[in-house]
Amino acid sequence: MNKRIVIATCTILECLLQCSTPYNEQKEIKVQLLKPKKIISTLNDSIYLSDRINEIISDDSLVVIFDNKRGKTYLLDHNFRIINFISHGKGPSEFLYVYHAFIRNNKIIVADYGKREFYILNKKGDFQKSITSPYTDGFLFKSAANDSCQFYFSSFVSERPIVKIDSSSVILNEFGENLPFKDEKHKRALNNRNLIATENNQLLSIWVSRPIIERYTSDGKLLEKFDLSEFFQFRKKKIQQLISDDPSLEYRMSFKYFNDILYDNHRIYLLYLGNYEIPISNQILVIKNEDKGLEVEKKIDLQMEGAFFKQISIINNTLITYDAAGSEIVLFELGDN
Repeated sequence: MNKRIVIATCTILECLLQCSTPYNEQKEIKVQLLKPKKIISTLNDSIYLSDRINEIISDDSLVVIFDNKRGKTYLLDHNFRIINFISHGKGPSEFLYVYHAFIRNNKIIVADYGKREFYILNKKGDFQKSITSPYTDGFLFKSAANDSCQFYFSSFVSERPIVKIDSSSVILNEFGENLPFKDEKHKRALNNRNLIATENNQLLSIWVSRPIIERYTSDGKLLEKFDLSEFFQFRKKKIQQLISDDPSLEYRMSFKYFNDILYDNHRIYLLYLGNYEIPISNQILVIKNEDKGLEVEKKIDLQMEGAFFKQISIINNTLITYDAAGSEIVLFELGDN
């Protein structure tokens, strides 16, 4: 059987168990259809991408690919030529297993799930510093840092779901709302967040198991709570149906809404499960982040048969995606916003 079909089938079954078959959306918005511009399956004659790329990040000169299956992180130029690579390991200056990373102030910041530490590298990939989390969690979802090298991460161990620490691991603040939960396991599943620090040092909090985005000041004051439920009616209907069948699920049920989250040019890109009879991860909801507040701008439909996209990034108006079904990097031209 074709590799793309096997992996796509497994991933779809996983999402069916986690999310169930989705319903059609009810909210009408602008839809941008994109077709692949280029497909990259190898970085050179001997390096093939695996089917477990956990993160892709980029800036104006660099693309970084974290391949946990191969145990390598690749630093590439915008033509996807290798500049350097980093081997994963257990050494004091090595990271072990990466779920998320980001670039801020010309530093690559890596959240190492294996060691529960943040690693700071320069853009050549050289180790500079590690920061140990004051809690034993906070590495499964996107963390953030502001221009003052203060870190934000989501925690279910702390009293509040968002924790702010300085570069010495000292807790500066804990803030955010916890939804009602039945036990610690449910608290963890329900209240985790993905976090993004914006250009003006505000903080965006994207809930993992609910279609909610919050906008905070750097000190944790809530500025806006933006509910996306109307764009994800299939989730709402299925939740209501399941709770009706088993009321105890109200305190036990959770699932992930988005496969990946990207912030670029004052816009949030949410890669989510498309609303088809067979769920395919090929749609992106684009939300503008302006002074007046958050506003849904459009939906992007990635038109590539059999693909299951898990990671996204942007360089020079080109959308970089990782297709787990084919173990390939797929490039799309974004065009004018």
